[in-house]
Amino acid sequence: MAYRIGIDFGTCFSYIAYGAESGGAEAVHTLINPVDRLPYEIPSIFFHGENEKDYFLCGIDAIDHFDSVRDSKDEYRYAVKHIKQSLLKEGSLTTFKLKGGEITSKEIVVHFFKHIKELTEESLRAEDHNEGYDLTLEAVIAVPVIFTPQERSILIDSATEAGITVVGLIEEPVAIAIDYIEHLKNKNDLEPILVYDLGGGTIDATCVKYHPGNTQHVKLYDGNIAEIPSEKTYEVISTSGKRIGGLKWDDELSALISSGYLNEYKSLPPYDPTRSFSKRVTEAKHMLTKRELVSMPFTHLSGQVPENREIKIDRTAFDKKTKSLLNETLDCIREISNKCGLKNGSKVRVILSGGSSRMPQVRTGVIKILEEEIGVTISNKKSMLFRHEKAVASGATRYSNALKFYDPNTAPNMYGISVYDESGNLKDEKFLIDKGQPLPFTKMAWELDAPSGSIQVVVTEKYDRVSSYLTQTDKIIKMDLSLKSPGKIIGNLKMFKGGVIKFEVLNPENGETNTTFYSINTFPHPRRVKIFTKSS
Repeated sequence: MAYRIGIDFGTCFSYIAYGAESGGAEAVHTLINPVDRLPYEIPSIFFHGENEKDYFLCGIDAIDHFDSVRDSKDEYRYAVKHIKQSLLKEGSLTTFKLKGGEITSKEIVVHFFKHIKELTEESLRAEDHNEGYDLTLEAVIAVPVIFTPQERSILIDSATEAGITVVGLIEEPVAIAIDYIEHLKNKNDLEPILVYDLGGGTIDATCVKYHPGNTQHVKLYDGNIAEIPSEKTYEVISTSGKRIGGLKWDDELSALISSGYLNEYKSLPPYDPTRSFSKRVTEAKHMLTKRELVSMPFTHLSGQVPENREIKIDRTAFDKKTKSLLNETLDCIREISNKCGLKNGSKVRVILSGGSSRMPQVRTGVIKILEEEIGVTISNKKSMLFRHEKAVASGATRYSNALKFYDPNTAPNMYGISVYDESGNLKDEKFLIDKGQPLPFTKMAWELDAPSGSIQVVVTEKYDRVSSYLTQTDKIIKMDLSLKSPGKIIGNLKMFKGGVIKFEVLNPENGETNTTFYSINTFPHPRRVKIFTKSS
């Protein structure tokens, strides 16, 4: 049986959601631990132990061993606390030395995805009460906006080697927007969705517009008018991201606690064998989301007599120490607000997601920028926090379900050509290739009357490839031509299996041919794509 899954490969924790083969795009569930019936929260960690039974442990299997590693240079034992952050070092795979050899960051990710695969298969078989059938996992992996093509490729290759079929990637804030919109009962006249996702290692932001389905009338190449139903789409206007996340706040809080303890007791905080200092710092950060003042107890051994000590942490002092970090993340909000065209009087819905978005300073900062700096009205001001632990995986699963409609043997969209004069007026328009036309033998010739002066030829991708979930309605090729006298522009639009468009334009002024190749991504990606080509 085939399952579509969404993987939120997080910096600190990873989450999985799934949709059954027959469930449709709406049937999305969070992966459940069959033992305690709670959603899986998988630590994104790796541990290599001294004994063979402790080799190459990941996630839940590694958590009990992880805190035992006190020296990261120990050749017998090694732990990687945040796998996602360790992928690359100066553009190359990170290498970790182990006893008798070494291991690369990619190999660690392969082990981690194998762990995810095992947990998923175990949970799905338990849910269906059937141990006898084979499972096929087809996944969309959510990635940070800032991830490079190399990092994205590593994830795809690693999951594939682990036995997971990767059908696509989706950027994390886009997945959150999709999941949020799908949870709304009323989607009519929906404002733009602005997502601020502050996770452990990155800040990711996006602006998404939702378009409900309707029927459009278009002119085909042969002159006939076609009635084409347009399904609901999610238009990704802009994305932004930085490698700044909640772990930076942890570092600042750790320094604040240590300096406070040093000032009070003239020594550094004592080691606690039951809980690591980093865990205690994270717990204190979480408590500060609900309290103005947090007390952090310590047990100090003076000789053989334990002495109880404590440090009080003030939220105001913490906010002041991390103000510069917050401002860096808020620059992403400014950037996408500008690209999304938000201005004084605009309305927008704001989604705060990611575990670190629960800090009160985040909500205050986002509201200040949008309402005070830009003059935007936030329509959901009282309910901005949204499913931080589930939204990314669920949104990725919805996208994965939608990709069932993907057919590499047919034209993904309807393609057309428009000609505009120097004043920007539409002079002619033709729709050449209908969505769903077979490949690789599609070849359409076209001819347009061109006015004199400066003109612009635009190839427009009119309809979305993936039903309901991708909007690629945009100019994908634009050519500016300058003609001394009226003439004809003649060209061929060729589409080949594998998703490559060869586009040729003959300039009647000088007889030169302008050729542009446009490649459709093997792993469809919900972002608007523009390619501009100039010909003099």
